[in-house]
Amino acid sequence: MSETLRLPFGFSPEPWSITEAGLAAGCRGRHGALFTLGNGRICLRGSHDEDERSPDQAALDGVPVEVPNAKCVTLSVAGERFDLAAGVVLNYRRRLDFRTGVLERSLEWMAPSGKRVAIRSRRLASFDLKQLFAVEYEVTPLNFSGPLWLLSTVDCEAGEQEGSFTGAAQCGSGLTVVSAIDSEVAGAGRATYQEAHKAGQAFAIDALQSRPVRLAKFGVYLASRDSGADELMVYARRMLAEARRAGFEALHAQQQAFLAGYWTEAGAGIGGDTRQRQGARLNQFRLLQAIDEEVRSLA
Repeated sequence: MSETLRLPFGFSPEPWSITEAGLAAGCRGRHGALFTLGNGRICLRGSHDEDERSPDQAALDGVPVEVPNAKCVTLSVAGERFDLAAGVVLNYRRRLDFRTGVLERSLEWMAPSGKRVAIRSRRLASFDLKQLFAVEYEVTPLNFSGPLWLLSTVDCEAGEQEGSFTGAAQCGSGLTVVSAIDSEVAGAGRATYQEAHKAGQAFAIDALQSRPVRLAKFGVYLASRDSGADELMVYARRMLAEARRAGFEALHAQQQAFLAGYWTEAGAGIGGDTRQRQGARLNQFRLLQAIDEEVRSLA
C-alpha cells in the first residue's frame, strides 16, 4: 500500500469514513488537515468549531486567497466558556463520512462547576452551491436547567449587520471579497455582536435539562473583479436567506445525493482490504474537494 494512503496511528480501518475516537495531544495540525472540507471553491480547515485561530482558504474568481474564519461557534454554559482544554471531555468522537461529505463531532463536557452538556456539531461545504457552507451546532444540558450563550461570528474589522445577517468586505489586488454568515436558534432571542476583530450574532437561551438547543449557521464567500462590495452583499444576503429557508437537513440531503452519484462511478474499481479501501476513498474524496467543477468520474 502506498505511503500516501496511510492514516496516522489511532485511526481504525473503516471503508467509508475516518474517525477520531479521542482527543489526541499534539495532533491538532495533522488532524485539522485530515478533516478539512472543500468543494473546489472554498476550503474549510478541519479545526474545532470553537477555534478562533483558523483562517480558511478559497479559490475566488480564479484566484486563491485566504479568507476570514466564518465558521466559528462559541458556547458558554452558565457563564463558563466551553473549552476542550478545560473541564472534563467524555465520549469524544469526530468523523468524516465520504458518502455524505459531512464532518460530525460529538462529545460530553463537564464544566469546572460540574454542569454537564452534550455537544454535537455537523459541518459541510456544499458541492451544489460552491460558495456556501453550513454548520449545525447542538447543545443539550444533561444535569441542569439554566442559561446557555451561543455566539456565531465571522472574523472582520467591521461587519455589516442586519437581522440574522453579518457580512464583511475586503479589497486587494483588484479583487473584492465578501464573507457573510446568517445564524439562527429557534425560539431564542438574538443580539448583534461586534468586537475588535469579529462580528456576528449572540443568542441567550434559558435551556431545559435534556432538551437540545440547536444553532443553524450558513456562510458564503463571494468575490469579483467587476462587482463592488454592495452588489456582492446583496447576492450574499439572497443566498443565505435561501439556505436558511431550506435548512441544514435539505443541504445535507443534496450533499448525500451528489456523492451517491459520484461514488457510483468513481468508486467502482476500489478493492483491497478495509484499510486500503479507506485510504483510496480518502484520497479520491480529497481530489473531488479540490476540483472546481462537477466531477463524477475519475476515468
